[in-house]
Amino acid sequence: YVKFGLTGTNVKFASTVQSKTIDPVWREIFLQPLPDIPGVPKLSVACFDHDMMGSQAMGTFELDLEDLRDHAVSKKWHSLEGGEGELELLVQWHHNPALVYDPFEPVAAALEDKTPNE
Repeated sequence: YVKFGLTGTNVKFASTVQSKTIDPVWREIFLQPLPDIPGVPKLSVACFDHDMMGSQAMGTFELDLEDLRDHAVSKKWHSLEGGEGELELLVQWHHNPALVYDPFEPVAAALEDKTPNE
């Protein structure tokens, strides 16, 4: 299975466990809103082997999400650092207009009918 996280945040999520295979294929989709923090976090990826003896770390890597702005898509193989093997990962930055927040919009609308205080 694979654990994902966003660096500098408490956001974490994981894939399902693929049983009885040495060549797992997940084909899973995760939609994760980015938290409202300064800058763009990196996606941390950790791959594990799960069997009757428990979970053993197979390696990790980080993906810079800044490179995916403007709906860019990344589909490539990543070497697992601290272990052996590779993991193919497809990632896309998707903008959701429903989540856009303009902190000044309600204030500006409320002040339209008022005369300036000079």
